[in-house]
Parts: sequence; structure tokens; C-alpha cells
Amino acid sequence: MGRAHPRAPGPPGPGDKQWQLQKHEADILHRAFGLPRHAADPRHLDLSDHAELREQVVRLDEDPALRNRR
Repeated sequence: MGRAHPRAPGPPGPGDKQWQLQKHEADILHRAFGLPRHAADPRHLDLSDHAELREQVVRLDEDPALRNRR
């Protein structure tokens, strides 16, 4: 008779606590990195008094290294 092989665990999913923690952390990072981009949009915030800050935020949004991560 053949030996019974233990069933390999499936990929992590919504019921897995580690998966839930990683998803929560990813959501936080996504929101945190979205804030500067949101701030750079003139529809959301007036940075006219802070031209240097606005330019730095725009440069962050245009940085190819960061853009490729989206």
C-alpha cells in the first residue's frame, strides 16, 4: 500500500492571519505613499504658498523608480 502524503497547505488567503496582517500593512503603505501625490494635485490642496514643496512632490510623482512600482 502507498503511503499517505500530508496535504500541502494552500496559498495564504483571507482566512489566514498572516495574510490579513500583510494586506493591512500594504493598505497602510498604499495610502501613505498616495498622500504626497494627492497633495500635489491642485484640486485637493493649494500649495501656492509652498512652491518648493509642491515641486518636490511633483518630482517624487514623476520619479521613474517610484512610478515603476505602481
